Amino acid sequence: MKQNLIADYISCILFRVASFFTCLLPLNFSLFLGRRLGDLIYLFDRRHRAIAYANIKKTVADNSDYASSARITRKTYQAFGQNLVEISFIPRINKQYFDKYIQIENKNYIKQAFERGKGLIFLIVHEGNWELSNLICANLGIPFVLFVRDQGFPRLNALLNTYRLKHGAKIIHKEAGVRELIEVLKNNQSVGMTVDQGGKKGQLVNFFGKEASMSTGAVKMALKYDCAIIPVFNSGSDVYRNP
Repeated sequence: MKQNLIADYISCILFRVASFFTCLLPLNFSLFLGRRLGDLIYLFDRRHRAIAYANIKKTVADNSDYASSARITRKTYQAFGQNLVEISFIPRINKQYFDKYIQIENKNYIKQAFERGKGLIFLIVHEGNWELSNLICANLGIPFVLFVRDQGFPRLNALLNTYRLKHGAKIIHKEAGVRELIEVLKNNQSVGMTVDQGGKKGQLVNFFGKEASMSTGAVKMALKYDCAIIPVFNSGSDVYRNP
């Protein structure tokens, strides 16, 4: 417990410091530092690196050599580090920033979903920077609620939630149940939910020829309340073209 408290304080301080400096640095250089942060995590996080490598080896890299699998794993860590830095951009994201750096495809599906009048679930996976979802919806004028699970570090979690709320989005905590979530859909608003972490209670599906546990909550809710579902993917900045 004491170790978690110390780690919470340190993480919160480091994130505030990083946010301060990234707001002063040019965007491309900040993203470069994010990728280097990913390299450091890749270097020291042996346990998760081994898991990532094994998963990549079993799926997209079955027929590739060790170097190819390791390269994909490292690129994944670089993208993760860049995502962390991108979160620190949230306080300075405005309409001008949005118009310059964020591109949205297939917006017509969103309009069609709201025309049904039964709410909309944005189905998100933990890839790309999903934390930008509320900013994107705010700039599009879409009523949006983020369905979140509290992190293990309360101070860092509170700081992250202040970032999430800066542009008008609302938060519903998973621990509070789904009553508020149902009200959001009945009011023809939208909510962001993840689907790729089902855990022991998830539905096993075929994923690259292997079984993977996926969350079923969003799909069950859509079937029960007849709301629309739109799968979304936030690609973030292109880490592969910025080595």
